[in-house]
Parts: sequence; structure tokens; C-alpha cells
Amino acid sequence: MICVYADKESGRSTNRPAFTQMMELVNTGAVDLILTKSIARFGRNIVEVVSIIQELRLKGVEILFEKENLSSVDPKMDFTLSILSAHAEEESKQISLNTIWAFESKMKRGLNTTSNMFGYSIKGDIYKIVENEAEIVRKIYSWYILGYSYKNIIQFLYILGVSSPSGKEKWSQRTLEAIVKNEKYVGEMLLR
Repeated sequence: MICVYADKESGRSTNRPAFTQMMELVNTGAVDLILTKSIARFGRNIVEVVSIIQELRLKGVEILFEKENLSSVDPKMDFTLSILSAHAEEESKQISLNTIWAFESKMKRGLNTTSNMFGYSIKGDIYKIVENEAEIVRKIYSWYILGYSYKNIIQFLYILGVSSPSGKEKWSQRTLEAIVKNEKYVGEMLLR
């Protein structure tokens, strides 16, 4: 065994760095067998899954799909693979539609759709201020109002030794933008 590759992203996501690393290793010729839990975990886009399997076949790499008990080296399984991939793609779309429906249903009833927000502890519809985080949010807004750039604010936070909400030493511009542009910090809730 060479390595275990696991992405935290959905199989529908195109942001799959571990999958990309695995494919780079395949391209070096160091891999002859890939074990994967299921077709649904490998990918949910039929065209992509079939294309990758065909590419791997040409490189002499076999993929074993545990759940379906299928091997990619059997060319007769292409039809079965297409059917199973279509099912996985449909299941993924259905999960996405259910999630959207749940959010829209909550919004129509005026319920909270936010589960995580720096500076607050959120349980259901109850927001409690987390004072040490709220102080950082206040500083970010103060600096922003004074005209400091995101780059300056990132530097200030770094100098103060303030970790990002995800615990990183340096804040990203995206995280700062999400805070500055979040209407909930001024007491509003935009629901479509």
C-alpha cells in the first residue's frame, strides 16, 4: 500500500486535492490498484467517472469498488458502471434538492439558517455573544471603517496573535470579507 487519499469535499465537488494528488501519483506509474469504498465516493458525474476509469485502464491501473464488488478491468462492466454512476449522481442531486428545500422552508417561516458565525454561539434561533471573539469582530469593523485594507487587517491580527476562526495563524482575505459583508453583524438577516 502506498497511500490513503481522502477528500472532505463532496464527490460532486471539483475541489478534490487528495484525488488530484492520487492521479498525479498514478501518472508516475507508482500505482497499479486503487481501492475505493463505492462509485458514489469516487465521483458522481457519470461522464467524469467513466472517463477516469478509461484513462486508468490505459495506464494499467485497476479500480476495485468495494460496495458494488466491481473491478474496472472487466470491460463488460461499463454498462453496469454507467447505471450505478447515474444512480449515484441522481442520489446526490436529490440530497442537494432536499437541502435547498429545507433552507427555503426555514426561510419562509422566518427561522434561522445560520449554524456558525464567528463571535457567536448559535443554538437553534438563540445567538449568544462569545465575548473574546466578538471583541475581534469589533476590531475588524473598526479598522475597516478607518479605511485599512484587508491586507493591513490581516497583519494587525497576526501581530496581535489572533488565530482565524478555523485556528490558522494567519487570516485569509476571504474570511475577513465574510465577516465584513455579513449583514447579521448589524442585526439584519437576509433570506433571499
